[in-house]
Amino acid sequence: MPDAQAPCSADLLIEHGTVITLDGARRVIEDGAVVVAGGRIVAVGSSAEIAPCWRARKVINALRKAVLPGLIDCHAHAGDAVQERRYILKASRHA
Repeated sequence: MPDAQAPCSADLLIEHGTVITLDGARRVIEDGAVVVAGGRIVAVGSSAEIAPCWRARKVINALRKAVLPGLIDCHAHAGDAVQERRYILKASRHA
């Protein structure tokens, strides 16, 4: 964590949200914060410990919102890959 006396620069600070982590402990941080710099998540923790350490070009107040750092694709249907494979196989038989 950067020293509070010398804030680090970031592209984005999301603060005051309910941060639902995807780490091994599956932590849920009420009044949490996430920092993004250079296209990467660089810090996750409580707003009280994170916000003073960072100066971001954009700040989002996520009060009463869920923040899910690291979640890549939250929408998928079970079986889509199987259905797509069936379509490809069927199409290749007719080619």
